[in-house]
Amino acid sequence: MKDRIEGPDILRGFAASLIIVLHLVFLTGVKYPGVVFCVSRHFNIGVPLFFAISGFAIAYNYGGDELFSKVNLKNFYIKRFFRIAPLFWFMMFVELAFMFVCKGKSSYPLREIFLSFFFVFPFVPSCESSAVWAGWSIGVEVVFYLLFPIIILFLKNKKSAILSFFIFLVASIIIGYIRKDAKGAVEPALYRNISYHLVYFITGIIIYYFLPDINRLKKRLGESFKYCLATWFNFYNYSDSNLLYVFKKYYSKSNSSFNSLDYYYFIVYNRFSGYY
Repeated sequence: MKDRIEGPDILRGFAASLIIVLHLVFLTGVKYPGVVFCVSRHFNIGVPLFFAISGFAIAYNYGGDELFSKVNLKNFYIKRFFRIAPLFWFMMFVELAFMFVCKGKSSYPLREIFLSFFFVFPFVPSCESSAVWAGWSIGVEVVFYLLFPIIILFLKNKKSAILSFFIFLVASIIIGYIRKDAKGAVEPALYRNISYHLVYFITGIIIYYFLPDINRLKKRLGESFKYCLATWFNFYNYSDSNLLYVFKKYYSKSNSSFNSLDYYYFIVYNRFSGYY
């Protein structure tokens, strides 16, 4: 049994807080000060962060050939099931009960409730959102759990993980750029699909492979390691998104000095930060 790392749990709480604030600001209809909207629009990074943490945590706990024994594989899926199913079913019951009390009926068709209860909704087009509000991310997690033994077979080391990362990053950028709705956003069906988010899970697996190197760097830098990490996160999360915002607002409708390479620079960095 490997030693428990507290960092991922702390990051999960941080990611959950970002997502809660994001939904409160943009879905409640409350008029917040402009600075709140400006800052909270970056909080969509919480979902990719969740996926990256899942990739790291699963690789850390179950990476290696020992996963593929009959007993370990069975225990892996049992633990994954009970980690998700009870709370998901509880939230589905609460939401449906609330609908019947307030509206006298469910807003979800019986077919979608059935698919959600048995966790097959991620595989059915037009039902990826599930019968739990914002439950699409749980569907993505479920698919990742199902595919993890196959994924880890191919991502056996740093080189294969990094190569896969760039392959899926480029593929998701191309598909996302082609498949957009009338507003220019990625189609919901694609955004809720594992193929669009697999790059984040792979990021977590890459961090797992580099964990010994990170620990050595942490010991060498000491307390300054935390400040370096915090500085990078702030620059990465805010500066790139702000640059893309400026680009889209002031240059996309004019013949500026920006060329296609500049534009794709923005796309790559903001795709990874969850902006696209």
